[in-house]
Amino acid sequence: MLKSFPSTVLLQSVASLGLVAGLAACSSTPTLKKVVLDESPSRPSWVNDAKTSWEDSGKIEIKATQEIRGNERLAACYDLARLNAKSALIAEVQEEIKGVFDTHEATLSENAEVVLSKSRSAEFGGKVSGIRFTEDYFSRFRIGEDERIDCFVLGELSKEDYSRLKRAILFKVEEADPKIKEQIKEKHIQFFEKSGSESKS
Repeated sequence: MLKSFPSTVLLQSVASLGLVAGLAACSSTPTLKKVVLDESPSRPSWVNDAKTSWEDSGKIEIKATQEIRGNERLAACYDLARLNAKSALIAEVQEEIKGVFDTHEATLSENAEVVLSKSRSAEFGGKVSGIRFTEDYFSRFRIGEDERIDCFVLGELSKEDYSRLKRAILFKVEEADPKIKEQIKEKHIQFFEKSGSESKS
């Protein structure tokens, strides 16, 4: 007559077998490697830079990227990356304006907050003018059966054009809440440099 194992011992044995099987399955799963199929002749140093915007030689530099499927057009990838760069630039101006208001403890109405948040979207009436894209880079690669394209663009904008964009967004905010003009005057809020043409609002 066979002896019956205690139920706890049986459960432990089953659990151990399951763990061993699971580890074996994991170890047998191959790690998919990224295989570069094609890329630009040289990879600029700014592509690997963690920063997305910085100032260089008196101009504002902005980097943006986009990923698409491998069967899509490279030109479309660059177009989307350029749109991303403009959106990122608008977002930076938006955060700067909000930061100035917060620093001076000025109150933005709900309408003004909505307009400021929409400045990043297509609903914002102003246009990013003066931005010039100077460099680009792409890499077509495959991971397993999935083929993709990464593309990067580098744009530059003068400080004057950056200030124009800031004024355009600020004007939209003031339109949404006329009381903001009074707060700016009362709290002596400065959004622009005081020297040269930038002192004019």
